[in-house]
Amino acid sequence: MILLGHDEADARARVARYCETHPIRRVVVIAPERFLPTWELPVAHEVVAWSDVIRYVFFYRLLQEIDGDTLVVVYECLRTQDRHDLTFNCIRHYLNRTQHRLIFQRLPIIDTIDDVMTLIDFDTDSRWKRAPPRAEILRAVAWDIREATITFDALDVGTTPKERDAYARQKRALVDGLGLGDPHTIPRNLALVGGRAKARWSAQRGSDGRRYLGRNGRLGLDALDTYETAARERAPYTVMEFCHRFIDFSDVVTLTGQTAFPVLVSDLRVDRWYFDRFVSWSERVRDAYAAIRG
Repeated sequence: MILLGHDEADARARVARYCETHPIRRVVVIAPERFLPTWELPVAHEVVAWSDVIRYVFFYRLLQEIDGDTLVVVYECLRTQDRHDLTFNCIRHYLNRTQHRLIFQRLPIIDTIDDVMTLIDFDTDSRWKRAPPRAEILRAVAWDIREATITFDALDVGTTPKERDAYARQKRALVDGLGLGDPHTIPRNLALVGGRAKARWSAQRGSDGRRYLGRNGRLGLDALDTYETAARERAPYTVMEFCHRFIDFSDVVTLTGQTAFPVLVSDLRVDRWYFDRFVSWSERVRDAYAAIRG
């Protein structure tokens, strides 16, 4: 079964209930380091970190130990859009050793509906390993869904003429120096230019209880966390700067449970580009749920 949208407490309860209602001798939980669960379960269990999945010392031992009385729990392991990633292949080998499996994922995609097929591969012994997502495949899988609707609310931030001039110069320099480089370098760097205006917006409002999400700590704000340091106990967050990778934002949703985000959007064009980009992403998440539900 694939379970979407369940938080850690509910996931632990579902795993415990599965152990109580099935002849499970042992549980193996596979999770990224950032999401390693600390669960008390009614049977012996082991938690395997994402980075350990492909290590020989784990791989061959687990292939020997996982059997028909083992429950394998894949927890928040949709980490790349490469469906044939080596770590995914190793996880599938583990899953092939037992029919007892629970696949937990907070959001169904990283970027596109194609990502759903990695979860389906986990749950179906890769029955449709090379197939794209089709309605008949999505309907053939058992789902348990708690849908998350992600929304963004723009808060306008003005910049000074000096800041707009600096933006224009930076844009020209980036375009002229790009050559055969990655074009995403341009928005990544341009997005940093509006940081001072956003820090000024925050300072003008004083201690209003907001905590912010930013790419790094260069602005020196005590109330700012990066996407790497965000935590449930400090949410809800206002987005000061979007990250570039959708998976980094998805991690924040998973960690905090927050789904509605105020966003500081300056009058620099790149800020509106990032805002529209993430609104489109949230719509693809919504469409993925709709496709799954049929």
